[in-house]
Amino acid sequence: MGACAMLPRIIGQGRAAELLQTEAKIDLIARDVGYQNPFVFSTTFKRVMGWPPSTFPGRAKLSS
Repeated sequence: MGACAMLPRIIGQGRAAELLQTEAKIDLIARDVGYQNPFVFSTTFKRVMGWPPSTFPGRAKLSS
């Protein structure tokens, strides 16, 4: 996949990284950035960003 084709995916992952700093659930973040399947989102996020969304640095800790 060329760099131009990857740009929307990279921008979406940047938005997802911002949302991961909130307490939003990963499946809702996935939907917000255009993924219907949270597993596909998690896999793509890890490939692009280098971390899975659940352990991404800056990830807000969910309140118990």
